[in-house]
Amino acid sequence: MTHKEVKIWEQELIFLLNLDGWQLKPSEDKYCFYDAYGTNPKGQSCILEFKFRQDYYKTKILECEKWNNLTKYKVDEIYYVVIDSKGCHIYTADAIDHQKVITLELPKKTIAEIIEKKTKACYELVKPPAYFYKYHFF
Repeated sequence: MTHKEVKIWEQELIFLLNLDGWQLKPSEDKYCFYDAYGTNPKGQSCILEFKFRQDYYKTKILECEKWNNLTKYKVDEIYYVVIDSKGCHIYTADAIDHQKVITLELPKKTIAEIIEKKTKACYELVKPPAYFYKYHFF
């Protein structure tokens, strides 16, 4: 997986979600903490952070630091989107168990030639996704 591939997939995902009632645009700032913004199918303002995973993991996690950065934005909804071999899982804040923080050895960067790991605090996503689409990127 390369940065170029991920950017293309992000654009394709935004296009597909817009066909399903979302009104999204890609983030203009490549350094911001979200990948898309706009409105959800209910017309509420939202931001979405995408995580592409070539492998399927039954348990979904979200780094605490990533969540904290997303909560700085003033929108109605914040979505964490995991795209894997099963489809597109879109989670809301209520899927996060904020009382249960786990630490995991995770790669420092999602896309890197040499995988360096770092201990990171994470939340487990305990509720089913708010939205699920059978989009396949892998």
